[in-house]
Amino acid sequence: DAEQRKSHLERAAELCRTAQASGDDRAPVHVVWAMINFASGRYDGAVSEAERATTLDPLFARGWQELGLAKLDRQLRSPRRDHQEIDAAEEALKKAVAIAPDDWWGRHLLGRLYLSTSRWKEGADEYERAYALAQDSVRVLNNLASAYFNLDQLDKARGLYQQSLSVE
Repeated sequence: DAEQRKSHLERAAELCRTAQASGDDRAPVHVVWAMINFASGRYDGAVSEAERATTLDPLFARGWQELGLAKLDRQLRSPRRDHQEIDAAEEALKKAVAIAPDDWWGRHLLGRLYLSTSRWKEGADEYERAYALAQDSVRVLNNLASAYFNLDQLDKARGLYQQSLSVE
């Protein structure tokens, strides 16, 4: 519910402020700030915090994931598409996947970028990799099905949609 979500965001912000007041300037703190900004619709703030996280720790995959996600969603919500920004989002997500190849979330985000830019084959390939890591994720199953639907592989898409209905 919305009130519970607001409470969680306020608690996370309080924890970040406490950490930073004690001099904690590590990448995870900035990733949480990025997530808070993103959840609040402040995409510029999310990008800024994620960039700080990747500067502090270039091997922290979650920082690259948040950076790619924030840049992509900022573009998806913009009336004008900036293809350089989408390319930068893709680059960030590819870095995340290179750092943590067995993290299904990073693969999901990269697949989401491909589907959002009508790159169905690349999206299907990436979601196949995510599926290998998270076969019980309804999100992965539905997005993989969507990719196959757009590739006109309807039997495959139907099977995946049905499978997603049986996941608890």
